[in-house]
Amino acid sequence: MSADVGTAVVILHVDQSSYFDTEGVGADLWRRLELPVRVQTLVDDLVTTYAVSADNCQRDVLSFLEQALSEGIIRVSTGTD
Repeated sequence: MSADVGTAVVILHVDQSSYFDTEGVGADLWRRLELPVRVQTLVDDLVTTYAVSADNCQRDVLSFLEQALSEGIIRVSTGTD
């Protein structure tokens, strides 16, 4: 569960009674995760939107996703789930 609060996004993990917040590019990235999306699509979209190199963007997107996965607020789909 998440909600926009101003320019930030607040994410509530109901099972763990914890919350996370992100703003700026992180909030934009979170909003793009509403539907299943490939990592490369996220990177391509963000490179087009922001002045960032593809390599830096991919590194930052993977870091964001790894942290979100470790916190249990996203899950990975292999396309066969």
